[in-house]
Amino acid sequence: MAVMAAAHTGAGTDGAGAALPKTSQGQGTTVVIVGARNLRRADWLPGSSSDPYCVCRFAGKAGAGFRTGVARRTQNPMWNARGLPPGYAPGDDLEFELFDKDRFKRDDLLGRATLTSDMLERGCFDGQLPLRDAGHKIEAMLRVRVEVPAPPTPPPPPEASALATHCRNPAPSQPMEIRRYGEFMHGWFERSCFGFVLGFRGLRA
Repeated sequence: MAVMAAAHTGAGTDGAGAALPKTSQGQGTTVVIVGARNLRRADWLPGSSSDPYCVCRFAGKAGAGFRTGVARRTQNPMWNARGLPPGYAPGDDLEFELFDKDRFKRDDLLGRATLTSDMLERGCFDGQLPLRDAGHKIEAMLRVRVEVPAPPTPPPPPEASALATHCRNPAPSQPMEIRRYGEFMHGWFERSCFGFVLGFRGLRA
C-alpha cells in the first residue's frame, strides 16, 4: 500500500514529505493528526525515548493513506499533520496506527485507534481517541480533527426552476385607478347600449 507523507507544521519532526497530489487537493475528507500523549518508551538505550509517527487510512481499503513526519525522542509528539486520504465513502471508518521509527530493525507498533463512521455523522470530529495495543497498563491517546465534505446538492428539475422564476418575477398588477376607470367605462358602455336599444324601439313604435 502506498502511503504519502502529509504536509505538517509540527516542531521537532523530520520526514515531512512532499505536498499531496494535485488530484486530491481541495476535495475529499480532511484529516489533521494533531498529536499523541503518553506513548510507551520503545527505545531502551540510555537517554532514549520513542521516535513516533502516525499512519492514517480508510479501513478495509487498499488505496493510499498518508503519514506524519517522525517526532524525535518524545512520548508526547505534536505533528499537526494535514492530509486528504482519497476514496472516502459514507460509512467508512478511519484507522490510525502509530509506530516508533527504527533505523536498524522493523518499526515498533505504539498503538492503534479507529474513528468510526457514526462518530462522523455530523460531518466533523475534533477530539481524542484511545489507543489500543499501546503497551501494558499504558493509557495513550491520539488527538485528531476530521472534516467530511457535504454531498453536493442536486439541481432542481426544469419545472421547479420555471416555477421559482415565475414566483420571483410575477406579472405586474394594474394600478387601482386604471382598474376603476376600466370598470367605469365598461358600465357606461353597457348603459349607453341599453339606452340606445330602448330609444330605437320607441322610434319604431
